[in-house]
Amino acid sequence: MDAHDSTPGEGHYAALGELAAAAVSPFTGRPSLTGGERVVAIGALCDFTQEPTDGNPGLGISIFEHCVLDDGQKVHLDDRGFTLSPVHWTDGVTVETPSHSERPSWESLRQDVLNCVLPEDLPDGSPPVEDHPWEELARSARVTGVQVSADELRRLEYFVEFTERVENWVDG
Repeated sequence: MDAHDSTPGEGHYAALGELAAAAVSPFTGRPSLTGGERVVAIGALCDFTQEPTDGNPGLGISIFEHCVLDDGQKVHLDDRGFTLSPVHWTDGVTVETPSHSERPSWESLRQDVLNCVLPEDLPDGSPPVEDHPWEELARSARVTGVQVSADELRRLEYFVEFTERVENWVDG
């Protein structure tokens, strides 16, 4: 782990909550379909819902899961998000909130996105059976009219991309 990775006591990971309502997907939920379109890619686009500033180094990230059709249309499937804060905790008590903190590495930010979209552990605490909620994503696609199965999605590589403003901020 490098200095940019999240380690216990150095950050906070939480559901996006009220920030999610402010986030608007850039993708269509109603694609123009002729019936022969195929899903050729699936992944997430990530953008700020709360951009870090010198006075508030915390950040909020919106995650827009979507599929890409062979005709180039990008179809919204789900949205999620998370917040990160450099607040330091000791024994459940906030001890420090720095006004400036190091930016996360690309790999740690990508992993935070995957942690947010990947399936939760099962109720008995065991790991999930699948590496991604493929059936949920396929069901979301079918609701929009895109005919795709979980097996078809499972064969695609899941990508994570960031908007230009997130890229500019991380690269500093």
